[in-house]
Amino acid sequence: MIICVLGMHRSGTSCLSGCLEEAGVQLGDVANASPSNIKGNKESKELRILNEDVLNNSGGSWDNPPVVLDWTDEHRARRDIIIEKMSGYDVFGFKDPRTLITLPFWHEARPEFKLVGTFRNPYSVEKSLMVRTALLPVTEPIALWFDYNKRLLDLCRTHDVSLVSFDQSLEAYNRSVSVLVRRLGLTPPAGDVFSFPEDKLRSNSPVRQSSVAFDPAHKKESDLYNALLEKSI
Repeated sequence: MIICVLGMHRSGTSCLSGCLEEAGVQLGDVANASPSNIKGNKESKELRILNEDVLNNSGGSWDNPPVVLDWTDEHRARRDIIIEKMSGYDVFGFKDPRTLITLPFWHEARPEFKLVGTFRNPYSVEKSLMVRTALLPVTEPIALWFDYNKRLLDLCRTHDVSLVSFDQSLEAYNRSVSVLVRRLGLTPPAGDVFSFPEDKLRSNSPVRQSSVAFDPAHKKESDLYNALLEKSI
């Protein structure tokens, strides 16, 4: 089983990947420490670079998603080598926020990936992006949030995606991820308490779902966020 973790940058993809690792999912050679996340972003550099190359080949980037995704046979060859490495494990997981854009490229090879996802309210994502000068996006952050999370919602409507909100309290988050883990046929830690999630490691204070107050100018974002909540565990 290969599990693909989907979600926008700064939306809890590292946290969800870390929880899956605690439940026995192999992640391979990933970053386990970084300046912006002391527990690591849990990303494969090789996979991230491939995603970036596919986006560049399509005339886009992580912060300027292309209208049409285009990849070459050289990209396919690199992808297939990565997937072959994943297939050497009973349960493997991978994560890169860019995969929300490049998923058709990966699905071409393995449409049976297990999909799990995470989302966060746009204001927390915007704030988290803006405090990281290395990740300042070309596209206005709220618009970029809408692009990524519209893709996530569309996937939830067409595929079997287990989805969790990163805006939950720590206790509620642990419960939701435990349900997700069980859906995958895996076993969560004792007491359904994961060690990876810690409120102090979040770049913004967590908010409860009901406390997200949207600007009236962001109605479509509010509608999208609420639709994701309805799809989440």
